[in-house]
Amino acid sequence: WEALASDEAKADVLAQSETDYQAFVDGAYDKDRKSVGYGVVILKAGEEVTRLSGAVNKYQESHQIAGELAATMRVLSWCKQQGINAIDLFFDYQGIEKWATGAYKAKNAMAQEYKAYVRDSGVKVHWHKVKSHTGVYWNEVADKLAKAGTKTSV
Repeated sequence: WEALASDEAKADVLAQSETDYQAFVDGAYDKDRKSVGYGVVILKAGEEVTRLSGAVNKYQESHQIAGELAATMRVLSWCKQQGINAIDLFFDYQGIEKWATGAYKAKNAMAQEYKAYVRDSGVKVHWHKVKSHTGVYWNEVADKLAKAGTKTSV
């Protein structure tokens, strides 16, 4: 599937970018393993820089939402390590943006921790919602990485 994706299809959603760096994030829940994973693809000017994936050991009762938030926090951590102060973040779960910006009230510990992490990161995030499972190339890659993350140990 990756080999079949055209450069045009990969770049289409990236036209919204406001910075040099873009990240696609996703979370997954494996009901058989009762495990949560996150997946991240980071690009610079549309070219892949890195892929990140792993298991999430906190807030597993929130299933894939915990993975979505963990993926976003992992992007911000990566940005800080690389000295990057702004990034375009593409996501398919609306809560990622809404909790961070205050549009949703952070009522539980998971949302509160996430909101504080984003606020304190020092990274300016340009939020971009994409529809899930609609063939957005990099979002599909992040989804695969999140699913793989459910199979790793914490």
